[in-house]
Amino acid sequence: MAIYKTPYDTTAGLGYRSANIAHELKAALVAGGLAMYGAVDGQFTHAGHGGSVAPGANKFLIALVQGANSFADSVHFFKHPVFVRMHEQEVVCVDVREFGKWNAAQQRFDVRNTTEYVWAIKRALLTAIWNDGRVSVLRDISNLPAQVYCALVSESIARRFALDAAEQATIAIMAGYFYYGLFNEENQVHEDDKNNWAGKISRITRIDAQKVFEVIDPLGPLVSLQDFCSAVRATVGNVALENLNVGNFFNVVSGTWYGSNSREVMCMGLEHIPTWLMIVEASLGSASFKRSTLSKMSARFDKGGAGEAFVRSLSALLGGPDAIEGLDTYRNFFGTV
Repeated sequence: MAIYKTPYDTTAGLGYRSANIAHELKAALVAGGLAMYGAVDGQFTHAGHGGSVAPGANKFLIALVQGANSFADSVHFFKHPVFVRMHEQEVVCVDVREFGKWNAAQQRFDVRNTTEYVWAIKRALLTAIWNDGRVSVLRDISNLPAQVYCALVSESIARRFALDAAEQATIAIMAGYFYYGLFNEENQVHEDDKNNWAGKISRITRIDAQKVFEVIDPLGPLVSLQDFCSAVRATVGNVALENLNVGNFFNVVSGTWYGSNSREVMCMGLEHIPTWLMIVEASLGSASFKRSTLSKMSARFDKGGAGEAFVRSLSALLGGPDAIEGLDTYRNFFGTV
């Protein structure tokens, strides 16, 4: 299967020239032109310009492109977190210029869209955690993201191609198989993996475990959404699915969530787990996204406090509510440039 480390590694992100952006960011970092902040044990401390983070668990450097000087202005706009290697540390770079404006008179960055600003930073830090090797932590944080994933994929395809309930159930099973495969870096699927995933998929879809295993047993590694679409065509066997490919699959799911650059972000989230977790978290916890199709779908699985537990666990992983949301984002808490 495959682990997609960044949004740029996904099918939807392959067209980006992220290496060019990384080169520009590195030049701006060397010049001290980006606002630097350190995250140690989930708590933010100012790291200066090109500084390092003190020893501790979960240590990251985050650089915000605020447009405060010519070095920052020389970086082309980018929508997704970019990782740059500096002084034996990985720096997570986030472009926040669309969420506010540099106030030259006050020498600070004034945030105008706090919801999107915080979401972008949390997504970047979650991606850093993902790349730090804590894959199982994100896999086991909650069943709710997997439930929403299976429902979104199966219902979207079934509605677009007029499939019956049994065919939709088969696709829900395959969506679960693909989802859990996104946590598996090996290029093969072992029998133990299938047995483990069959139990998980049965629980989240409420489909009999024997039926689940019958569907996934013949499947090999599905390393991309293209592989997934091909497998669905072959397994379901309905001629209506002959035209199912990544392009029209993206078309039917991309409009189900709101947010900045939402269609592209949604497509990336189908392969990039940190992005997907943040999409589901926003659908559950933010009033800005409550009217989206995905938000209504997420609410269906928010039973017995499952949604609140997921949001709370994700917040704790990122350092608790005071780590990001507690910042007075209308002042330059990330340091002046």
